[in-house]
Parts: sequence; structure tokens; C-alpha cells
Amino acid sequence: MTALITEYAPIPGFPEYGKLVSKLVFGETLSENVAIVQSLSGTGALRVGGDFIKHFWPVKTIYIPTPTWPNHNGVFKFSDLQIKQYRYYNPKTIGLDIEGLLEDLSNAEEGAVALFHACAHNPTGVDPTREQWKQILEVVQKRNLLVFFDAAYLGFASGDYDNDAWPIREFVSKGITILLAVSFAKNMGLYGERAGAFAVVCGNKEEKDRVVSQLKVVTRAMISSPPIHAAHLVIEILSNEQLKKEWFHETKLMADRIMSMSTADLRVR
Repeated sequence: MTALITEYAPIPGFPEYGKLVSKLVFGETLSENVAIVQSLSGTGALRVGGDFIKHFWPVKTIYIPTPTWPNHNGVFKFSDLQIKQYRYYNPKTIGLDIEGLLEDLSNAEEGAVALFHACAHNPTGVDPTREQWKQILEVVQKRNLLVFFDAAYLGFASGDYDNDAWPIREFVSKGITILLAVSFAKNMGLYGERAGAFAVVCGNKEEKDRVVSQLKVVTRAMISSPPIHAAHLVIEILSNEQLKKEWFHETKLMADRIMSMSTADLRVR
């Protein structure tokens, strides 16, 4: 591991950290057009995203699923955004309310922000199928919505990181501008280290440079600079193919255990 030096990290985090995280989430070809800053795990990424929307997006309304992770309300409230809900979970079917979701987003304010859990929806654990994601994507395009993916559990839904990241990559491949909050708290077990990132997919390098410049302003005012120990741990794992392979394997083991426990719980009931 890189010798630990206790000097401040750059305001957006270490460049290598951003490159490795971008490549991990988005793939090789897209990473060079991603504006990314290191954050205080997923919550910090959401907070940076909320302030970015507040200052640089014309519509200050964000639609979040109901139910959702309770802290979404707190984060976006303190970013001065107007919070609205779209239907997500149907307790009668114990599944996704796709009709309600599509109807609510079809009636959403044009140009508003729509928050989606990339996978392993918290608290329900119910995710759209790929076909349902494509239906959602069509509505997003029609209403010109800005998509904000909260990706706190990549790799934990199916045990396959690439599979769990599919909705993110699919939206980007169709030309959708997205914001992304990513966390390594759960899938790397770095809870107290606060390792995460906030990213904006840009159209070209010039746009990326402008967005990074503004993200640095937001980050500087919020936390000055991010933690260095967390970044070194993530860099060590993602830059070493053997360690990354072991990490993917262990993530799948944990995902399989979660799924087996859920199945056992259902049998007990």
C-alpha cells in the first residue's frame, strides 16, 4: 500500500481515485468524460449532489421513491430542494408498483430531478427488471428529467458488480445526463472510513472541466478536502487486479448469504 502521508488530499480527491472509481462504475471508455469528486461516503455524495442541483440546475424539485431511505429527505431538505414522491412499492404484491411509478414520473415537473436507487432498493429490496428500467428511461426522456442514481450497494443485489451497475450504464448509453452518488461503505466494509464519490456524466472534456471546477467550489465550502486513508484503501483494491478479483468474489459471497437469509426468512414466515 502507498505509504500514508497525512497531508491534505486535493479538494476533489486524489486523481487516481477518481479514475479508478469512474472506470469501475461506468466502464473503460466513458470514464474520461466523468466529472468526479471524492465524498464522505454515499451521504456526502448525495449532499454534494444536492448543492450542485441547488446552484446549477434550473428546476429545484426532486422526486424520490416512496418508501425510500429516510435520510434522502434530510439531505435534500438542507439543499433547499422541493421534495416530491413517486410511487414505488406495492405492499399487496410485495413488488414494484411500476404502473404507479410510470404514471407519477409522467406527470412530474418537466426538467425536474428523479432519484433512483441503482440496485438493492432501501428499504424494500425491490428493484426494477431490465425491461422496467427501459420503460422508466422512456419517461425520463419524455419529461427531460435529470437522473440522480444513489448507488450505495453495487455488487450486493445480485453478487455481480457489472450486473448491478447495468441501469447506470444503460441510461448513459442512451444519452441521459446522470448524477451519481456511490459508496464503498457496504461493499468494501469501509463504514467508518467514509469512502464515496459524486459524479456527473458530461458530454465532453470541456464540459467535464467546467463541472469539476464548480464541484471543487461546493466541496471546498462543505468539507475542504476528503479523507485520505479511505482513498488509499480504495485505490489499493481497485488498482491491483488480484485484490479486485478477491473483492468481487467476497462481494458475491456476501450477496449470496444475504439472499439465502432472505429466502430462509420467507420460509419461516
